[in-house]
Amino acid sequence: MKTRDKIISAALKLFSEYGFNAASVRQIAAESGIRESSIYNHFRSKDEILIQLIKNYSRMNSEKEIINEDLLDKLSDPVDFFVRLSEELLKSWSSPEEIKFTKLIISEQFGNIGGLNISVSILFDETRKIVKLILTEMKKNKLIEGDVDFLAEEYLSPLFFIRLEKMTSLPIDKSIYETARKHARFFWQNIKRR
Repeated sequence: MKTRDKIISAALKLFSEYGFNAASVRQIAAESGIRESSIYNHFRSKDEILIQLIKNYSRMNSEKEIINEDLLDKLSDPVDFFVRLSEELLKSWSSPEEIKFTKLIISEQFGNIGGLNISVSILFDETRKIVKLILTEMKKNKLIEGDVDFLAEEYLSPLFFIRLEKMTSLPIDKSIYETARKHARFFWQNIKRR
């Protein structure tokens, strides 16, 4: 693992456990196994570490990886598609790193660090874009009716609530997957063109 990645990983652990303000550069250095002065060869400040961490996780954990050929093949059966998409989203959100990232964003919400406004929207902006794109295509193909922006929010909001309520600690309660499947079926029944 590169030194820069070690710093980011240590910062994620410490920021999620203690909060941004309580975690020091000295603690990050100790956790990453490098000298404190070496951190400043990679980052100008603790703020810059956080900004890079958010950029990395927003990009790395983008749900673009979830939209693969297997899932796209399910589009011919929209119920199955939304069920699988819900399950895949929950799986991607359940990694230990993603749980730490979620805790970090929630604990720092409403803050402005290094010019970056911290908001829970960081956790699902990319997902929202992807869902809107899928729903737009469904609407073009006359499978659904309604406002795509609103429908994307209606689809994601319960899943996001599950993420916040059930997925901020390990072990993850597996019943969340059944809840997500029920939500996906309910969602499709209410948006399909009649």
